Amino acid sequence: MAVEEARQFRSPKRSLGELDAEAAATLIAATADVALVIDADGIVCDLAVGGDGPAVEGCADWVGQPWKDTVGADSRRKIEELLHDAAKKLPIRWRQVNHPSSSGDDIPMLYSATQIGSKGRIVAIGRDLRATAALQQKLLDVQQSMERDYLRLRHAETRYRLLFQMAAEAVLI
Repeated sequence: MAVEEARQFRSPKRSLGELDAEAAATLIAATADVALVIDADGIVCDLAVGGDGPAVEGCADWVGQPWKDTVGADSRRKIEELLHDAAKKLPIRWRQVNHPSSSGDDIPMLYSATQIGSKGRIVAIGRDLRATAALQQKLLDVQQSMERDYLRLRHAETRYRLLFQMAAEAVLI
């Protein structure tokens, strides 16, 4: 089966036809760290927090607010693009957005959105990227540490080379 063929179910009505709203809600909540139902105006109508990870701080307060107001200023354009693409039924794309938190650190999330039904409602599936961000930060810290150690080693080698070049007599170190 080609990769492009596997992006969609072959016959969703036949294979998922028995799926009712409760089962769909359970499935969406189980597969997402945060799942949002958004109306045609971009207002969060409902949400579910799934998975074992911590919920996004303050997400319970998002219901009734425009989705773009729940993210940082740098992410608002991405939310607008997600909503636009979903409303136009364009292929699903994932976007990383940042939710502000009271601690001052942004909470990175990865979202995709798709329109459901005929009333313009959109379901947005969010994945928490804090664990990935923490691993990336550790990798960056290790790389910087290695670079500092390498720089110290180069300076020491340079000092010893100059010492040996300038010394007229033998030196034992």
